[in-house]
Amino acid sequence: MLVNFNYLLKDAEKRNYGVGIIEAWDNYTIQAAVEAAVEEKSPAAVMAWQYFIEKIGIETYANIALSYIKSTDVPIALCLDECQDFGFIIKCIKAGFSFVMHDGGAGEYGDSEKLDYNENIKRTKEIVKIAHAVDVTVEASLGEVPLAKEGKKNGMERGSYTDLDQASDFVKKTGIDILAPSIGNIHGLYKEKWPEPDWDLAKKLVEKTGVPCALHGSSGASDEQLRKAISVGFRKINIATRYNEIYRKTLFEEISKCEGYACPFNSCVAAAEEFKKEAIRLMRKVYKSSGKC
Repeated sequence: MLVNFNYLLKDAEKRNYGVGIIEAWDNYTIQAAVEAAVEEKSPAAVMAWQYFIEKIGIETYANIALSYIKSTDVPIALCLDECQDFGFIIKCIKAGFSFVMHDGGAGEYGDSEKLDYNENIKRTKEIVKIAHAVDVTVEASLGEVPLAKEGKKNGMERGSYTDLDQASDFVKKTGIDILAPSIGNIHGLYKEKWPEPDWDLAKKLVEKTGVPCALHGSSGASDEQLRKAISVGFRKINIATRYNEIYRKTLFEEISKCEGYACPFNSCVAAAEEFKKEAIRLMRKVYKSSGKC
């Protein structure tokens, strides 16, 4: 069943577990994400960012995702991730997304600018007003999360971490439901050992803002680090690149095995199955969300 993310956050907070955000970009991966949640009886969210949704079409993507989500009694949110396009966010809300993120603080992928603090507040506050009127959860970002390029950190230093006092002010002025801060997390596959985030800052951010936090850039983190994030109050764990890599690797392996018209279909099904296995593993071993619904 489709729920807003606040519904999931409240239970995760009460019972101390994390909710996995599964990036899904087509029919195969959307189905795999929902099946993982159903098989594990685990709350979850299906997520996509603007690039994928635009390629398929907002209405088409939403219709595919909602057809799977609404066919089950497991609570699942449909999430627009890391978007700075105001108009696009509103269109996704109208299409049935139950959770949207305004990414005014980070601009990690170079396709959006880091907004001035006051402008970030202004835009986010307006989105919150519109979204909350139709029971849609809103997340926003503050601070910069670097993108690993060629497996290495791109040089962003400690000064770009989220400021504690500013975060508290931002949450109060915007009314957001969940904050995506920078605590030393890194987007992409960081091939060296993921640096240890500032867990003291992480804990203080949750305590001072009074809202749950989201850990973005989790693909390169160890299981232990993800568990640590959950233990200090980060209830939403974003993983995208890891799923992309699992899918890509399996797809190439399967395509090389066969010839004929059925090859793409069979290969996509096999890749989605490996994708689902990782989602289930994380639900069981890391998020501890299996069996929570």
